[in-house]
Parts: sequence; structure tokens; C-alpha cells
Amino acid sequence: MVLTKEQVRALAAAARIGITEEELAVLTPAMNRTGQYIETIREAPIPEGITEEGGGKPATANPGRKDQVQPSWSREAILRNAPQQAEFCFQTPRFFAE
Repeated sequence: MVLTKEQVRALAAAARIGITEEELAVLTPAMNRTGQYIETIREAPIPEGITEEGGGKPATANPGRKDQVQPSWSREAILRNAPQQAEFCFQTPRFFAE
């Protein structure tokens, strides 16, 4: 699949990323090369016994730790270090344009 400049521009707009025409000229072929590489990997043969999702090991081979509630710091202790706070949350400067 080959992406056009219009499709890359639409992806950037959906991600709320402003890009210039110069960036678009660089990003479009770069994204197409990445897509070609992914297609090459998809076409690689998968050895017998290896699943696409799990690398050949059953899901129970590494179950990880049990999910248990543990004591943590209080909200007040954490917010003591906040330069600004609003409604019991860290307040950060706006970095996306409306």
C-alpha cells in the first residue's frame, strides 16, 4: 500500500500534528518505506510451532505476578510536589491548540 501526500496530511491532522510542505515531502516517502518493510516482514515464513501472536510459548509460560492492591502514597503527599494543581490533579500548561 502506498500512501499519498494527502493521506499523510490527513493522518497528521487526525493526530493533531501540524506539518509543513517540506516535512510532508520527507514524511511521505519515509512512511512508504516503513510500510514496504512491514509488508516484507509479513511475507516471511513462520517456522512450524511458532504462532504469530505468542512466539511459540503458551500464554501460561510467563504468567507474571498476581495483581494485588498495595499501599501507596496519599494524594496529598503527591500533590505537595505539584507546582500547580486543580481539582486534586497536577495542572500542566496547555500544549495542544484548540
